[in-house]
Amino acid sequence: MDNFGDELNQFDQQSNNKNNYPNKFNNNNNNKGNWKSNNYNKGFQRKQEPPKDFVLYKPCVITGNKEASPSVIETIKQLCIKLESLGYTIRSGGMDGIDSEVEKVAKKMELYLPWKAFSGKDSKLYYSDETTLQAAKAYSPTFDNLKPAIQSFLAKNARMVLGSKLNSNALFLLCWSEDGAELKKDVVAGTGNVGHVIKIANSIGIPVFNLGKEGSKERLENYLSSIE
Repeated sequence: MDNFGDELNQFDQQSNNKNNYPNKFNNNNNNKGNWKSNNYNKGFQRKQEPPKDFVLYKPCVITGNKEASPSVIETIKQLCIKLESLGYTIRSGGMDGIDSEVEKVAKKMELYLPWKAFSGKDSKLYYSDETTLQAAKAYSPTFDNLKPAIQSFLAKNARMVLGSKLNSNALFLLCWSEDGAELKKDVVAGTGNVGHVIKIANSIGIPVFNLGKEGSKERLENYLSSIE
């Protein structure tokens, strides 16, 4: 059962998308090796390089329960700064605690909110359509029984992990929960609010690094080294 606690209930009051491929060779014995289409009769083309101002989009999610200790928050802030230096775009969810602390240090981030002006914050990434709600529901068995405000929080989680249009998955999730859950099978009520985010990420193969689990920081750094 999803357990969102008293810290979410306070927000309830705020709530009411024949093959004629040009490089197919002509198999005619009298003209082997020629191109069939006059439009592509230029031989092999040089591989195009990306424009000089091209920047690879590398989104990652940083979030967690608000009960994180000062040392955990400081570690996450330092990792956030490092990730941005490596070209990552930080996604977070506007909640108290880790999310709000990340906002203080991130210079290039996407702030996903459950609704417009949540907690007085300004972001265009607040709208959840029916498709997003269904995506959130897929990872919450009690979704239909939840209040609309809580459903909006879950939809925010889906957009944060899958992208604003659900077509740009985060490369990994960096989070904190006291139990250190990283797999959906390990998510329990005690995992807290971040449990839903972990379930979405793990279910579709996005790596999860939970600082509540021993060695997670080192595993994240090894992961970054392997893909950079």
